[in-house]
Amino acid sequence: MTHQHTRLSVRWLIGLLGLVPIAGALMLLTTHVGRRALKNLAPASTTVSVLPGMTVEEAVPPAHGLVVTSRRSNGAAVEAGISVGDNITAIDYHPIKGLNDAVAYMRHDRRPIVTLTILHDRHMRRMALKRSGESHGA
Repeated sequence: MTHQHTRLSVRWLIGLLGLVPIAGALMLLTTHVGRRALKNLAPASTTVSVLPGMTVEEAVPPAHGLVVTSRRSNGAAVEAGISVGDNITAIDYHPIKGLNDAVAYMRHDRRPIVTLTILHDRHMRRMALKRSGESHGA
């Protein structure tokens, strides 16, 4: 094999290897098995609406409460001045490590008002929210 043929073969091989990831990605997207594998790899959505007027997800790093991800227009969270990105560390003075704690507490305790301990711009504050959506200072 000549030097020119060797160089051409190497270029062809490099080009072929460059197509392997593309072919693999297409196979993942177009086959039932591939779509199922991608679904299992993707993290499940952890954003939930367990608190009045807002949705939350687990804070990062884990076990550091919840992070507000959205607020309902004209809802209790907006009226109370709660911002997207605020960290909720406790509900009714009970420390909340994550979504499981918040969901369990909100299902167990049915008081009409919940007091949230919120970390906003490195300042801790407490805000009481009615489950029906009205806000009150705490």
